[in-house]
Amino acid sequence: MKVRVTRALSTVLQADNLNELIEKFEEWKRGDEYGSYSFGKDSAYSRPKVDGKLHLRHVHLPPLIDKVQLERWNKQWKRRGRKTSDRVLIYVHDQQDNYLLIFILPEPEAHAVAQMQTAEDKLLMESFATVAAEFLETGNIIV
Repeated sequence: MKVRVTRALSTVLQADNLNELIEKFEEWKRGDEYGSYSFGKDSAYSRPKVDGKLHLRHVHLPPLIDKVQLERWNKQWKRRGRKTSDRVLIYVHDQQDNYLLIFILPEPEAHAVAQMQTAEDKLLMESFATVAAEFLETGNIIV
């Protein structure tokens, strides 16, 4: 397994936080969805498509702002339940077990951005999908 990150994500996170994210992500992917406090529900996005194909995935991250959501996260963690939030890590996974961590959508807008109801949100999600498609096709990271 190899985990890489986009420049966009590494710019947002400091080196220590980025290394910690990568380490925790690797541990989580070697385990199961319920075995990590740091990662919750994992699923594919239903859009946007690039050349008719879906590539983007997202995993929920612990809430940083919403205390009610954090309480729910902690309860689900204790029960080994499905943890959700409005903060997600967008990523892509290839067939050789390589991952590209693309970006973190912060709370409280992560789900709104993914719905692509504004031109800005649509452009952002399409750019993530293009980054994912390029990574899958060539292994290159374009952002």
